[in-house]
Amino acid sequence: MADQGSLRADKKPPQQDGPKRFPAVLPEDVDLAGRRDERPTGKRFVWLAASVLALLLLSDWFILHASMGAAVLCGVAALALVVIPGVCAYRFLTQYLGPWKADALSQEERIALEYKGDEALALRAQRVQRAGSLLGRTEDEQPTGSASVLTSEEVAVLDAHRARETRATLDWLDAAEDPVSVRIAASDEARLVGHVFACAPSSRRWVVLVHDFEGDWTDALLHVRRYAERGFNVLVPELRAHHQSEGAYIGMGLLDAMDLVLWCRWIVRDMDEGARIVLHGQGMGAAAVCMAAAEKTLPSGVVAAVSDSGYSDAWNVILRGLRAMRLPAHLVLDVARLVLKLSPGGYDVASCDPAAAVVHAQVPMLYLQGEEDLVVPAYMGKRLYDATSGSAAGENKRLCMFRHAGHNSACFADPARYYHEVFAFVEPRC
Repeated sequence: MADQGSLRADKKPPQQDGPKRFPAVLPEDVDLAGRRDERPTGKRFVWLAASVLALLLLSDWFILHASMGAAVLCGVAALALVVIPGVCAYRFLTQYLGPWKADALSQEERIALEYKGDEALALRAQRVQRAGSLLGRTEDEQPTGSASVLTSEEVAVLDAHRARETRATLDWLDAAEDPVSVRIAASDEARLVGHVFACAPSSRRWVVLVHDFEGDWTDALLHVRRYAERGFNVLVPELRAHHQSEGAYIGMGLLDAMDLVLWCRWIVRDMDEGARIVLHGQGMGAAAVCMAAAEKTLPSGVVAAVSDSGYSDAWNVILRGLRAMRLPAHLVLDVARLVLKLSPGGYDVASCDPAAAVVHAQVPMLYLQGEEDLVVPAYMGKRLYDATSGSAAGENKRLCMFRHAGHNSACFADPARYYHEVFAFVEPRC
């Protein structure tokens, strides 16, 4: 039975400091309840093509009737209808779906760390380097804007829990062996990189921790200690087109799903043929986990999947982001979709549909969702849960909603409950 709590999807966020990638207060017309979610139809692209063709025909007609001024205006309008959406789509594809190689540290943090400038910045940079961004930064420093809908009291609770988790993780890392980097080849020959923590060599328990969109593999350090203390060995892959892993475009979970299947096969083939494997992802990593969990080629050793802040479909998440950036969202996405499909290494972004995939889930599914998430709104977690069937039907699926939690921060809103739910779900299946 779902533990849904109160979704509070329509609560108006208070005015607070803005995050880096999403506005502090979303535009009034952004639908947090998902009532206007839609499936791509391409109608706007058809109307765009028809409008350009009509303007060109009209320009020819004016030329034939010696109305050169009107012909030029029609030609300029047709050109603008092609160029403006094209430029916006190109910017979207290169800036947001192109390979992500950015350092986990900001330029200011790097300078403070190398030249011993701002002491507070240098200390934060050290935390981020050792414990990853999700542990090393406070809530209002997170790039996904989860604090923008939270009160100052809620943020204080998250940061207090985060500080305790950070201290415990750093102590654990001091005593643990360094991870070992490994490489595999994807089905398209892209070289993928992963990092292995052999926390319990005698154990057959494994977990694959999957980071978020434009994330860093060190973000998974958020959960490594917790799993290690339960006797799990840990594999943390770098998703394709992130850092050392190759790929023409970020896969929004679609391309990553088969990559996760390959990583699971690698564990069974190279580490332990009797491994009992759990998939645990966050954000885009959670979407990849959901789609991987529906793959029939998934090894039988995969026993459960955990989706934290995973979206039900990429199309509507991207539309929300484009609207927040004040771009002509539908037109830009329609054009970008066509370009992406025709590009080498590209794909159809409309096929990134975890909710459709989990209808055929091959393993039990646990969904964890913050009620105040502005990046992946709470209704998407409920939509995933409702759609889940197959081997995850009945008691093999569970939804846990967390109040006072934004994107990827449910484990800080209530750490005791978060990890109780995770291990109560996965351990009996290992």
